[in-house]
Amino acid sequence: MSARASYGLLTAALGTGLLALGLAFSIQMIGAVVGPFDLLAPVAEGGAAELRVWRPASASRDSIFETRRRARAWSTALGGRARVRDVDSLAALAADGRTVVAVGDARRLTAGELAELREFVARGGGAILAGPVAALDPDGAARGGAAMAELLGARVAALPPGAATALVAARRGPLAAALAPGQRLAVRGGEALVAIDDAASELRWADASGGAPAPGARGAPAPGARGASLRRELGAGRLVWLGAGPDLSAAGVLTPANELGRLTAAAFAWAAREPFAASAAAGLDARVRRQGPRRHLVDVTNRGVGASAPGASLVVHLNAAAERVAVARTILQQAEPRFRFHPREQEVEIDLPALAAGESLSFTLDLDPPATGAA
Repeated sequence: MSARASYGLLTAALGTGLLALGLAFSIQMIGAVVGPFDLLAPVAEGGAAELRVWRPASASRDSIFETRRRARAWSTALGGRARVRDVDSLAALAADGRTVVAVGDARRLTAGELAELREFVARGGGAILAGPVAALDPDGAARGGAAMAELLGARVAALPPGAATALVAARRGPLAAALAPGQRLAVRGGEALVAIDDAASELRWADASGGAPAPGARGAPAPGARGASLRRELGAGRLVWLGAGPDLSAAGVLTPANELGRLTAAAFAWAAREPFAASAAAGLDARVRRQGPRRHLVDVTNRGVGASAPGASLVVHLNAAAERVAVARTILQQAEPRFRFHPREQEVEIDLPALAAGESLSFTLDLDPPATGAA
C-alpha cells in the first residue's frame, strides 16, 4: 500500500472517530435535557402552567403603583418557575387546570367577585389567596369572616396583635414541603392576620415561644393547630389559601421578602397539578421542570459550602394521580437512581448520593396517569 493511500485511510479513520465522539457527546447533552431513553419525546412548548395575577375591581382603591407592586411580588416569589401575567377578568380565562389565578388583593372582594372566583375554580381552574379574604367593605371597615369561611369551608378567626410571629410546618404535605425541617417563616406585627380552625392544616401560626410541632409522620394531624394554610378541591379545580403571601411579604409583613418564595411555588404547583420537590438536606436545592406531556426533569444542586451527606432522600410530591412512575439518570456516567413510589400519598422518594459544593445532577421523572384519567 502506498504512503498516500495509508495517509488517506488514517485521515478517514481519524475523521470517523471524531464524528463518533461528537455524536456521543451530543447524545449525552441531549440526554441531559430530555432523558437518554426517550430522545424523541416531545418537549413542552406552551403547555406549561402559568400564573395570572387577578386585579379585581374592588382593589381599585389602591394606587396603580400599589397594584403593580403586588403583581411583581408574585412574579418575584416564583423565581422564574412560571410565566406571570396580569388579568382584570376571569371570564375569558380557560379553566383547563393549566392556569392558576393569584388574587393580588383579596381583602375587599365583593360577593360578585367571590362568585366569579368560585365559578372559575369549579370549571377546572386553580386559585391562590393569601391573608384576609373579603374582610373589608369598600370603605375599609371590617365586615367579619363569614364570606371567607364560606369560600374556604372552614371556620375563620382573627388573631390578636402579636399572637403570631411565624409560620411553621405542622404536618407533612405538598405545602409544608416548601419548608425545611424546623424552618420558621418569621412574621412581624402591625398587619391583620387570620387563622382557620382546622387541625389538619399543613401550616400553622406559632407564637414567640416557638410552641409548634415539627413536621409529623405522613398524614398525622397536629392537634390544636391554628391553621395558616388550606388546600381545597372545589368542583373540577383547586383552591389554596395561605396565611400570608408574597404580596404581604413585599409590604414588610414577612422578612426578608424572599422567605415565602418556595411556599408560593409549592402552592402554585399543587393548584396547577405540577410535581414539586420538597426541601431536602441543608444546602440542597431541588426543582422540577416539565419536559413533555408525561416527562419532568428533576434538578438537584448543592449550594452549600461543603459536601452533602450521603444517603439523603428527595421527596417529590406529584400533586396529581399517577399509576406508574419511572426515574432515570440523564448523564451516562451517573449511577442509576434508587427510588420508591408511594401511590397512596402520590409521592416519589429518590435516594441522593453525596454532592460536592456546587455539584449538580438531574433525573427524568416519567408519570403515567391512571387509565381512568382521574386527576
